[in-house]
Amino acid sequence: MFRSRIAVLALAVFSAALLPSHAKADTLTYNFTYTGAGEYSPTYASTASGSGSITLTFSSLTAGTLAEVSAFSFTDTITTPSPASSTFTYGLANLLASGETYGGTLANPTLATLSFSTTAIAGTNSSFGTVNFSLAYPAVNPGTGTTQTGGSFYQDDTTGTTVLTLGSPAATTPEPSSLLLLGTGFAGTGLLLFRRRSAASQL
Repeated sequence: MFRSRIAVLALAVFSAALLPSHAKADTLTYNFTYTGAGEYSPTYASTASGSGSITLTFSSLTAGTLAEVSAFSFTDTITTPSPASSTFTYGLANLLASGETYGGTLANPTLATLSFSTTAIAGTNSSFGTVNFSLAYPAVNPGTGTTQTGGSFYQDDTTGTTVLTLGSPAATTPEPSSLLLLGTGFAGTGLLLFRRRSAASQL
């Protein structure tokens, strides 16, 4: 009996050693839309509209860095009477800077600020040249799940407004090592019960 208990304890310790040592990480995904107006040249007025999303991954409530942005995409189309329109598509590699300041708890964080900008890229119409995009929010509260509007700037062409919406949080999936630890506990309990019944039947 003593040996079986030692074996179960050893298995439990081994399984615990497989558990990840990093801190708990939370992920927030914000979807946003953009509408703007500007002046492509002294002759032509322009309008812009687009949509995108940005995903932030963090393990503690600290000032954010670019490394905490795990996904980013933004597609915007600028339209003028001439030379027609141009679509600009940005990805994670185009992010130039990002900043967030977290408050609250990991279960219900608040972003005191959310801002990012991109490098200048070429669109589908070379007549427009290259442009970059910047977005800044004074405050975002993921706990409310509501939309918020904020200022943004599409360099050299339009200034406008973005509407930011918190995406649905991803479901938590147990890690394989956690499942292994749980299974070890069940197996050990079953083994001890089996041994006790076997010993009782021999009396």
